[in-house]
Amino acid sequence: MSERAEEILSGAPGVPDTLFSQALGEVETWIRTHIGYGVCKAQEIRRQLGTCLHKNLGIVRNRETIRAVEQELTSLRQMLSESGANTLEELAEKIHADHMLPLAQMQATASDMRGESRGVFFRDDYPDTDEINWRKNIVIRRYKDEMVFCTRPAIRVPAWDA
Repeated sequence: MSERAEEILSGAPGVPDTLFSQALGEVETWIRTHIGYGVCKAQEIRRQLGTCLHKNLGIVRNRETIRAVEQELTSLRQMLSESGANTLEELAEKIHADHMLPLAQMQATASDMRGESRGVFFRDDYPDTDEINWRKNIVIRRYKDEMVFCTRPAIRVPAWDA
């Protein structure tokens, strides 16, 4: 651990020194592996992701546009894994992009699951609302390193049904 890091973190109330040292060592190792290699593409990845989501997963969507998002996500994940960061600002951009990609995947997968139009989202391949089969919520959970999607009955609020 660097002297400056020890100086910054010394004497944190309620945290054992060994735990601090271990955590800081892990952070420093992570930073060293992510800074100083490759060209930072994170800002470009974020721009491309925003454009893709706006074009394909906006208010009107269908299976074809959802598939386009999934293909773009595969490409962007590959770009991100090959990109580097040479400054802390670039590292922050990379971390931000790394968090945005799974969120976009959740949105695309949940949109693909829901075979209906509901609320402000219109599926032109499923133009009707399906109260019998789709009056439910999509739940996303993490299991190990995977996203698991399932459904549960929607909570009914009598005032909303009136």
